[in-house]
Amino acid sequence: ELYEFSGKCSVCTKTGVVDISPLYPFGIALPSTLVEQMSDFCLDQIQKVICIENKTNYDEYLLSEIQPDELVFYHGGFLSPQKRAFLKVLAQSLCPETKVLFWADIDLGGFQMFFHLQAIFPGLVPMRMGAKEVRKYKAMGLTRSDEYLDHLADCLQERQYSIFSDAIHEILACKATIEQEAFL
Repeated sequence: ELYEFSGKCSVCTKTGVVDISPLYPFGIALPSTLVEQMSDFCLDQIQKVICIENKTNYDEYLLSEIQPDELVFYHGGFLSPQKRAFLKVLAQSLCPETKVLFWADIDLGGFQMFFHLQAIFPGLVPMRMGAKEVRKYKAMGLTRSDEYLDHLADCLQERQYSIFSDAIHEILACKATIEQEAFL
């Protein structure tokens, strides 16, 4: 695996420091084999970490929206053990006041990825995954089966899904979920 991210920061390894700041805003991809050699990140200029699930949206964000105080990480779906280890090193390097956000599809898979990532970043906040976005992009939504919608409705009874309850209600109303590509 390759782990792609961009930001004005450095990665500290057992053999030296890799400063990726000169690559801002385009970023870098580091190999998963480096994870065991990583000790921490130097994040002096970083006040916000944004994890973006979709590659196209990640690339577009780097070209048009990234800010100098942000570290943006390409999430790429459910976490492998090595990617989880990479993100744990990142999490341990963050200041307590650093904001961490996650942007994925507004659907059950995106919600589940959020919860997996929240285990690493307890203060994680969803980004562009609310009812407002469902309303805005519902015309481009992915129509869902009654079985899927019933399962999603059942999730409303689970406490952890309360953070997405407004989005779930909107999904149930329009019977469609929103893929990240709809934002482009």
